[in-house]
Amino acid sequence: MNVIRVLLIMAICVASAIKAEAGVAVTPERHIVLLSPAEESKTVEYQVYNSGSQDLEIGIQPEDWSGIKTKQEADINSWFKLGQDTLSIKAGETKPFKVTVSAPQGIDGELLAMIFLCYKEDKESMLNIRNGNPLYLVLKGTEWYGARIDSIYVSYRKSPVGNTRYLDIGVNVNNTSNLHIMPELKVIIKDDNKNTVKELILENSRMLLREEAYTFGFKWECPELAEGRYNVTAELNYEDKIKDLNKSAQFEFKDNVVKMVEAKPEK
Repeated sequence: MNVIRVLLIMAICVASAIKAEAGVAVTPERHIVLLSPAEESKTVEYQVYNSGSQDLEIGIQPEDWSGIKTKQEADINSWFKLGQDTLSIKAGETKPFKVTVSAPQGIDGELLAMIFLCYKEDKESMLNIRNGNPLYLVLKGTEWYGARIDSIYVSYRKSPVGNTRYLDIGVNVNNTSNLHIMPELKVIIKDDNKNTVKELILENSRMLLREEAYTFGFKWECPELAEGRYNVTAELNYEDKIKDLNKSAQFEFKDNVVKMVEAKPEK
């Protein structure tokens, strides 16, 4: 399952770069389809644009990427149907293809498919290109949202170049939802007198699949951090679904070393 998740993130992250090089763009980049279990099906459309100088023969290959087959038996063929599995696109041309999704019985939350477009860069090339675009099927009325901050860890390091020093804060988040989330995270550091020393906001979140855990990293350049004990609090929100989730930890900074310590009991 971890391999699937890593490959999914890689497919989403590198898709735009690959498309630009190969002269193919797909819009939208992803579909999120909301479907009630009582509804029969919904059909969505992707547009494929060939901006290159070569005509292309493209194969369309969907794969199950939900990573939850062991818990919910939902073979992709039971809920996902392509209108066609090939496209012939001339240089400069745009063509659509359609996908119809249905609500399989006994499934909750979300199912995820990756739709791969496969083609050669040109007729003489040995390079096979494979672009992935995700489609999410959310079953309305069956979803629940939740998350857990499992741990916070702080370390201190010096840059190998110059005298720049950093605090690195790792916040491990567990997505307990039955569908994906992209959490908003903030870290607040206070000194032993409860004065706020620094606030850090996560600039680039990433998607967490259902039941996935990931450690989000924060970096603070702090050349003049005073010795003493500090409190670090991580705050998590996600849209209007998960609000004001937080967890705190304490660390001590002394002799250019950070040591995690147990929190002081409340008086």
